[in-house]
Amino acid sequence: RGSFTSSSSVFFSIDIFISEVFNLFQRLKVDRTTKYGGELGKKYAELLNRYAFEVGVEASIKPIDIQKLIIQFEISEIFYSKLFKILNPSMVVLQDNVTGGITAAARKRGVPVYEVQHGFFHSNKPDYYIPPFLKSYKSEIPIPNKILTFGEMFSKTILSYGFWDND
Repeated sequence: RGSFTSSSSVFFSIDIFISEVFNLFQRLKVDRTTKYGGELGKKYAELLNRYAFEVGVEASIKPIDIQKLIIQFEISEIFYSKLFKILNPSMVVLQDNVTGGITAAARKRGVPVYEVQHGFFHSNKPDYYIPPFLKSYKSEIPIPNKILTFGEMFSKTILSYGFWDND
């Protein structure tokens, strides 16, 4: 489970789905331009800018930034869904959940995702802060099942946010 084989069929399959993902990317680029570059993109950008302000981070997010992130997420999720279908991993361990697509693909397949802490965090740094009112949606958000911290101090900090559990 979860390892590459030297089978030519596996490499052939990877070659095919890379081509499929590239073609899909081209279509998504066109399809998403109006949807997320328009009013919906403006609303998302306003919300993210307000959130950043509330947690003390300076940001200037534009609708085009939203559009790019959504396309990156969708392409990443499709790519990893196809890759996981071939590799059938028993778990995924990440250092950084940049686009969330890999996490979404793994969790849809029932594969647990673990993220190793990749820097320092504190209550004013939003990397691992997710508002507690979103806890009931935890299974629907493309986030790791567990965060593996550097130690007790960081575990206490992340638990104090009210979203993560000590399990």
